[in-house]
Amino acid sequence: MTNTISSRATFYDLTGYLLPGCLLIGIAWLYWYSLGDSETAIRFLKRAHHLGSFWLAIGVIVVGYFAGHLANSVSSMLFEGCLFKSAFKNWRDWYGRMNDARKARVNEVAMREFGVPAKDLKVFDIRVRMENTMPNAAITGLCFLSYYGMSRTLSLLSFLMVPALFAIWLSLKSFCMGVVAIPVVAGFFFGYQYSRFVVYYCDFLGSTLVNDKVGCNQPKGGGDGRKS
Repeated sequence: MTNTISSRATFYDLTGYLLPGCLLIGIAWLYWYSLGDSETAIRFLKRAHHLGSFWLAIGVIVVGYFAGHLANSVSSMLFEGCLFKSAFKNWRDWYGRMNDARKARVNEVAMREFGVPAKDLKVFDIRVRMENTMPNAAITGLCFLSYYGMSRTLSLLSFLMVPALFAIWLSLKSFCMGVVAIPVVAGFFFGYQYSRFVVYYCDFLGSTLVNDKVGCNQPKGGGDGRKS
């Protein structure tokens, strides 16, 4: 459990918030340069550089982390609410694709552990159970969630970069128009990765129920293995 908490405070924060947040800062500067006062935008960069590498890095990390939370929230609202099914909705689709034997196995564990049929399970409850009974699997699941959120946010930010680059190209014509296509391709790529990770994550959660590693910890003499 300690390893899971440690991973949550480092890997997830890095991939889910800090990296997208730093990218959002760069995109904001591009919009400032392309649609606002370009000279002021350049002077701002020079003044920031004069602060020194250490303080500049600290400022970028702090602002980027909070900007990443904003980007993550917006991407979650757009992608999961409008464009794709979230993992929480996708669970029933995953359950529906199972054969009868796997459904019976998952239902058995769901009724024993949660008291509800498998189709009514909530993804959050499965995650909590996994963290309590399979800490190593929980860390793997956390990696899925990290890439899941990062891909979704990077897809949004890639498309957000396109108008700024296009405006710069119109005003300066100093680089090939094909450069504008790079974030478009990146946006579709990360969007596709996001849709794949949604399915993989549900498959992974379902596998923890099908395998039911809790049963391996039960006493040989019988019982349910729970502490009194």
